[in-house]
Amino acid sequence: MFEAILLVLGGFVLLGGGGEGLVSGSVSLADRLKVPPLIIGLTVIAFGTSAPELTVSIQAAFQGQPDIAVGNIIGSNISNMLLVLGISALIQPIIVQGKELNRDGIFMLLVTLGFCFVAFYGDITRLVAVGMIGVIGLYTVYLYRLGSDEDATQEVSENPLAGASVFVCLVILALGTIAVVWGADLLVKGAVILATEFGVSEGVIGLTVVAIGTSLPELAISILAALRGHAALAVGNIVGSNIYNILLILGVTGLVHPIAIAPDFLLMDIWMLLGVSGLTVFLLSCQQGISRVFGGLFLATYIIYISFLFKFI
Repeated sequence: MFEAILLVLGGFVLLGGGGEGLVSGSVSLADRLKVPPLIIGLTVIAFGTSAPELTVSIQAAFQGQPDIAVGNIIGSNISNMLLVLGISALIQPIIVQGKELNRDGIFMLLVTLGFCFVAFYGDITRLVAVGMIGVIGLYTVYLYRLGSDEDATQEVSENPLAGASVFVCLVILALGTIAVVWGADLLVKGAVILATEFGVSEGVIGLTVVAIGTSLPELAISILAALRGHAALAVGNIVGSNIYNILLILGVTGLVHPIAIAPDFLLMDIWMLLGVSGLTVFLLSCQQGISRVFGGLFLATYIIYISFLFKFI
């Protein structure tokens, strides 16, 4: 028990420091390369913060625990929107303008719809996995080329790495990514030990403990970005991470080891994911942000959802 608590505390420390490095490094890199912060959030940070999900899902698949692998992705995407964006909006209302949010938010919704279709089909075969990896590859190339064509709209806020060279920014990004991956790994290990001692099922562990643990990098980065006035970076981090979680993480996992999706996920969790994704896209596209009121509703909905999974209500 004591060892598990130390793992959790160590994970929090690494996630905090790593999140700070990722935010500072990515914003400075965007400024140096004249790339909009939203593009950096959708690619560099989104990929870096999705690394814990990749590690956990592949390990779970190889260990014969597909429910943890799938539950990790479904739960992570739900927590990214309800928990991460909810807390971020409570701290500071998220206001984002620009056609990029419409484009990428709609793409995230389409990806979620595609995943729901695959889930009802029942399996993520190697053929499906190859298709998913191909789509995320084209998406990443598209964003990179788009970033070089669009004007870099820099958001004003203090940044300790302002004026740093590209090399320094890349080093900070690398160290930050290592820290959040290591921190998430420690946190998940400790949390799983604690949850197992209380007799929680693998499916619930994947949807809750593992999902929340692997979403903490997104939480740390989005909160720091919101506090510094980088709303586009905060939202881009979540939108991009959700896209990468489905297409890249499940794609790579399914490629190395095909995944069977349990019917239990189709009863509520898939519908929850689809509904929350639709609501998030609507708020970001039509309302141009998430107010504190909706942030509070997001957080309350997540607490109710988790409580239902644990049968507290």
